[in-house]
Amino acid sequence: TCVEKYCPTSVIKAVCGWCCAVLHRRFPAYLPSMQDFRPNEDHLSNMRVARQAMLVQTSDAGDNTIALLPAWPCEWSVAFKVHLPRQTVLTGGYDHLQRVLTITSILPAARAADVRVLNCVNDSAVVWQ
Repeated sequence: TCVEKYCPTSVIKAVCGWCCAVLHRRFPAYLPSMQDFRPNEDHLSNMRVARQAMLVQTSDAGDNTIALLPAWPCEWSVAFKVHLPRQTVLTGGYDHLQRVLTITSILPAARAADVRVLNCVNDSAVVWQ
């Protein structure tokens, strides 16, 4: 096992067991949120913000555009529920095998006109449910 391979002494087996459990996550760099540091020192929080920016971005130019998948790797599938400005909640998913983006809900519904898909799929592969 991971613990036996990397932790030869019994003193550090408990620590290694926790570390090995973290390494088998989908995003192993995202450790459990045990940190309480200043924002510039909370690297885990910074990585989470970066991942959300890869998935969705909003415009500050006043046009209220919601850009989906602007920097998301097209080889990764994802299911998401993100909270955006103007009290908007967007729920959906992207299937990389079929190259289909499914938007299951957007609240308020009037914000649907603001959604633009920038990467991975064309307009015909966007399914609104």
